Amino acid sequence: MTMDELKIKNNIAKNIAYYRKRNNLTQLELAEKLSYSDKAISKWERGDGLPDFMVMLKLCELLGITLNDLISDKVKKHQSFLRNKIIITILSCLLVWVVTVLVYVILGLSIPNSQYTWLCFIYAFPITAIVLIVFTAIWGKRWMVAISVSVLIWTVCVGIYLPLHYFYENGNNALVFYLGIPIQILCIFWFLLKRKKKEL
Repeated sequence: MTMDELKIKNNIAKNIAYYRKRNNLTQLELAEKLSYSDKAISKWERGDGLPDFMVMLKLCELLGITLNDLISDKVKKHQSFLRNKIIITILSCLLVWVVTVLVYVILGLSIPNSQYTWLCFIYAFPITAIVLIVFTAIWGKRWMVAISVSVLIWTVCVGIYLPLHYFYENGNNALVFYLGIPIQILCIFWFLLKRKKKEL
């Protein structure tokens, strides 16, 4: 086997694994769609063997890729792009907190005796959750969006509860968390429904 043939074989092995995972498929699920065993998929992904040409075409169709995608070394570029996505998301969340610190300092200087300026840090949590929802909706997976939405729901509840607690101490302010429960349940049903539609 020449170096070029070995490189193509390794590319195919890496690409099958990469695109299978990107399509949220296990080896067994992919094997069932191809009418093969999961051991065959595992063998291909290890580079111990190659599917024949017709299976490769079916594989490309199932994974939503071209034959060129299957044999090229694009995975390295995808991995680098994934790293960039993570860095951009983290930097965007950090920016929220930098702005929050600035707002806190400005409020502390302009209203020196205020005992409520720390609340701006509480409101930074739902804003961070919104940033995460945006980026996970664009780049992430559905479960990441679901977690981000859940974080948003409960941080908004905390953001409503704390000011009420300090300004209206005698009120039954904890009821705000009961509002979060049906919203959370609706979100779970919505994500499960979307998943079911995708599977159909």
